[in-house]
Amino acid sequence: MEETNQALQKVMDGINAIQDIMTQNSEVAQQQASAMDEIDKGIEQISQVVQSNAASAQESSAISQELSTQSDSLNELVAKFVIE
Repeated sequence: MEETNQALQKVMDGINAIQDIMTQNSEVAQQQASAMDEIDKGIEQISQVVQSNAASAQESSAISQELSTQSDSLNELVAKFVIE
């Protein structure tokens, strides 16, 4: 009978160890899921900044082209004046 009790105790100890490992795995999985959510949020923020920068670059390019056109027009007007 004592041998049976010892064998059952070893089985119970093994089951408890497995349960502890499974609990730890669950906690790690939750931490990883939380970390992945934070990474997703960070990537979304980076994407928004990149889109904003692209829009600003397009606006700057358009303004630069307009200033160049206006500068050419001003040069043409100034060229009509003759200094004696």
